Amino acid sequence: MAKKCSEIVIEFKSIPHNIFGKDKKLNTNQLILKLQPDEGIQLKLMTKEPSVSGFNLKELPLDLVLNEYHELGHQDCYERLLLDVIKGNPALFMRRDEVEASWVWIDRLVELWDQIDIPLHEYLSGSWGPSASDLMLDKENRSWRNGK
Repeated sequence: MAKKCSEIVIEFKSIPHNIFGKDKKLNTNQLILKLQPDEGIQLKLMTKEPSVSGFNLKELPLDLVLNEYHELGHQDCYERLLLDVIKGNPALFMRRDEVEASWVWIDRLVELWDQIDIPLHEYLSGSWGPSASDLMLDKENRSWRNGK
């Protein structure tokens, strides 16, 4: 992909009726759980901008960036993984039977793909993926968060 980023975005429902006027753009509130590279939580809320004249709405982010609160000894995910290997902690690793079972599952999918004519959409390395994925979401008036 174009950027290495793993996050979970929970987008809250839009309000059914905009009491602030049709010309006021209202973004939906979002809760974003950032997994990597910068672990943290972000809450984006639409708020009234403080002023004595008018009623202006503005998106306000509330951020918790975990790297800002850890001591200098904070380890990234690969350091923690290697330390678990050294300590002999198997919690983050798959057993052989788990790996074999996952390959059986994947092999069934590949066989099904061969039986049914389902197109495989290719895309350039470093891009945000195939345009077909954008078109698929666009049908439901949705979009990816590419690089946001």
